[in-house]
Amino acid sequence: PSPPSPHPMSTFQELLLAACSPDSAIRCHAEQRLAEAESQNISQFMTACAAVLSDRSLQPQARQLAGLLLKNAVGAHEQGPRSWQLTQRWLTLEASTKASVRAAVLEALADPSQPSVRRCGALCSARAGAVDAWPELVPHLVALVG
Repeated sequence: PSPPSPHPMSTFQELLLAACSPDSAIRCHAEQRLAEAESQNISQFMTACAAVLSDRSLQPQARQLAGLLLKNAVGAHEQGPRSWQLTQRWLTLEASTKASVRAAVLEALADPSQPSVRRCGALCSARAGAVDAWPELVPHLVALVG
């Protein structure tokens, strides 16, 4: 396959799918574009990831990667300077961005057809819940199993 064109991807979903490509040139280009998107405007990046994660009409691979990117954008697994930076970034986000991320995560947790997407929702909820108060999470989880 030919290398990716320098023109922007038409959708965020296409960019996510390109990041899953077995072709290293396509994958590396997409990963670079995703990293740039995250560093340029974290609110837009998280909102775009949240929209893909919660959209059941989209391909599971794109939804799963969107969820993993959200989880990693909220905080790091290991304590240290990077974890602190990510936590501070999350805590200072606009309330509307946090709300859209949380709503998408709850939607992913409730998806009956995609176990991989539900797992990503669970990982996101664990990370976001560990970083910031999320009082709606436990009642929602109880409702899902009840």
